[in-house]
Amino acid sequence: MHKVNFSSLLISFSILFIASGGGWLMTAKAGGEVAADEFIKFGGALAVAIFMGKVAIFKKAKSLLFYQILFIGGFGFDLAWFLSCFFLPLLWMDAIGIVEKIAVAIFYFLVCFFNVRLALKIFSMKWNGIGDAKFRKEFDVGQNCVDWSSVSKSMKLTAVIFVPGIPKKYEDLISVVMLFLIILGVALRSGSPKYSMVALSIPFSICAACCLQMSVYHFSEARMVRIIETRKSVKLRTSC
Repeated sequence: MHKVNFSSLLISFSILFIASGGGWLMTAKAGGEVAADEFIKFGGALAVAIFMGKVAIFKKAKSLLFYQILFIGGFGFDLAWFLSCFFLPLLWMDAIGIVEKIAVAIFYFLVCFFNVRLALKIFSMKWNGIGDAKFRKEFDVGQNCVDWSSVSKSMKLTAVIFVPGIPKKYEDLISVVMLFLIILGVALRSGSPKYSMVALSIPFSICAACCLQMSVYHFSEARMVRIIETRKSVKLRTSC
């Protein structure tokens, strides 16, 4: 389990605000200052909300396991927002038609929703099959602590590329298509930034959803820690 320190907070701040600033610049270039201002109102508010949530639990995250897992899980949101800022600015651009905007928004929502649901299902299976027994083995009753890294590693929770409706056997094909769209999006960046964002919306939506899987795994772990703490009337510490 990674230690929570000031560097962790600084990294989170950098990811969130570089993402929001970059999204603002891309929106200004492709859609003008008015669109950029509208984007930064939303993007800046979201970045501040995520970061302040981390600040609120930072002190407790250094000593209590529940808050440590929550804090680390927040990095999935940081990365998801960073990736989303490569294409979400198109929602504020007048040059993009309403149909295209709706299509991108629906795809983004659905791929994130189904990835979150998949992560919840995987965690439930892994916890019931491995995690719960491993926790019982690692829990130190006298110290009110547990080697949570060992518990987490035993479940082998990893993010996977998942597009709802496409079978797992086509994973390699999805990866190739994603790579092609990223290359196309980068190639169009200088000449046609609006079409660049449309091209990038598919692969980066999928990548952002993968990041959310890791957040869901951590938040599910935090939920189990809270259930165990309530059941045993203890507060689990980050280290023994």
